[in-house]
Amino acid sequence: MTQWLAGLIDFASNMPCRAMEFNQIFCAVIQDTIKKTIYHLFPKDTSMYITILTDPVDQFESVFNYVELGEVFGLDNDPTKSIKSFLRNGKKF
Repeated sequence: MTQWLAGLIDFASNMPCRAMEFNQIFCAVIQDTIKKTIYHLFPKDTSMYITILTDPVDQFESVFNYVELGEVFGLDNDPTKSIKSFLRNGKKF
């Protein structure tokens, strides 16, 4: 086996680890860039920061229905019934 092929196989066998390393570095760089940009646009001393909190149950129902997970999992077409069925049999999915 040639040297480059052996290296490629070694790289591919460690792909999940390498992807996580890349993700951590990439995310750190992106977060730093975003933070600098936001602080440039909205300086700490002259800006007010607010947040919007959503009810986790409302958020779950919204995502469940938007992504149509009831259909994905073969549950009832009625959103309320499909969510109830999903929650009752969660381990099945």
